[in-house]
Amino acid sequence: MIDEAITAGKVASKVRDLSLKLVKPGAKVFDIAEKIEAKIISSGCGIAFPVNISINELAAHDTAMINDKRVLKKGDVVKVDVGTHIDGFIADTARTVIAGEPNNSLVICVEKCLSNALKFVRPGEKISKVGEVIQGVADSCDLSVVKNLVGHGLGRYNVHTGVSIPNYKNNESGVFKKDELVAIEPYLTDGTGSAVGINRAEIYSLNRLKPVRVRKARELLDWVVKERNGLPFCKRWLNGYGKQLDFILNLLTRQGILTEYKVLREVSEKRVSQREDTVLLVDKPIITTK
Repeated sequence: MIDEAITAGKVASKVRDLSLKLVKPGAKVFDIAEKIEAKIISSGCGIAFPVNISINELAAHDTAMINDKRVLKKGDVVKVDVGTHIDGFIADTARTVIAGEPNNSLVICVEKCLSNALKFVRPGEKISKVGEVIQGVADSCDLSVVKNLVGHGLGRYNVHTGVSIPNYKNNESGVFKKDELVAIEPYLTDGTGSAVGINRAEIYSLNRLKPVRVRKARELLDWVVKERNGLPFCKRWLNGYGKQLDFILNLLTRQGILTEYKVLREVSEKRVSQREDTVLLVDKPIITTK
């Protein structure tokens, strides 16, 4: 586990830093996503989840759509969330950059939130300390924490598992445990501080297997089982299904076979920043995505 997690983290950080150079006015969201995911594969890792590219008030779960025509504008607040894995051991990391402009307090403050919180991510430390630190930094910047987006554990072939790590002062009584792999992930906003789903989903994952009568749906499900092993995937990767794709995904979602992840928007439609790193909780914790 340790070697795989560290190697996945090195690739994730390299790809993440490369991706930020792609974020500039005039860049196409589709091209950025395709280049990032191609780089992950050419670097010897698997894609843990479709790269998230969430802009301005969109907080999470967005990625390039099939035939996406969106183009970045100067001043867009762009969050790039990258996931890699080796043999199912995951690295998850995110950064925020403003297209064509220097980073403002929204981005600078979330950087400080993460760097200060990481000092307390170690075996035996209270999980609540992370939220307390992040909340304190956010308050000092006169910004709001997006309270329903949290840090999380990383299991083998499982992007969200085990421990939940709130980004605000809380009464969580648990402690970090040795040999856990966790993602610390503050989100800040100059809005209300909550995220809600919009009527669009690009990312899905397998929930449970059940018999399916529609042949094309069975074909897609076979691909999900064989190629993703429980990890998320996106519509863009399934362009070959053409006009049938939405019908198939809706069918599998309604039957509880797939889970869909609605794109999340800050409820007051204000801008959101994000920063994330993965920590391997050994005796001396290792930030694998540093």
